[in-house]
Amino acid sequence: MLTNFNADLARRLGLWMSLGGFHERSDVEGKVFNSHLILNERGEIVSVYRKIHMFKVSIAHGPNLDENKSTLAGDVSDIGRPSTVKLISLFRNWYL
Repeated sequence: MLTNFNADLARRLGLWMSLGGFHERSDVEGKVFNSHLILNERGEIVSVYRKIHMFKVSIAHGPNLDENKSTLAGDVSDIGRPSTVKLISLFRNWYL
C-alpha cells in the first residue's frame, strides 16, 4: 500500500511528509474521497484533509467532467477540529 511505503520512508528518513491526491476508500460503493495526508517523522498520520468542493465542468464541443460522480465531499466540520497540523487546499479555476 502506498501509504505504508510513505510511512516507512518518513520513519527511515526522520521527516514529515505532505502527501496529496490520494483516493481514499469510502463506505459508498463506487465513490472515494480525494484526500491529502500529513505524516510525522514517525510515519503516523497526523492530519487528513478530504476535498470539500468538487469540480464540474462542461466545455462546448469538449469534455464534460463531474467529480461528484466518483468522489464524495469531505466533512466541513473537520476543518474546525483542533489538531497538530491543519490542511486547507485552495483551488482557483478559470473556465472560458
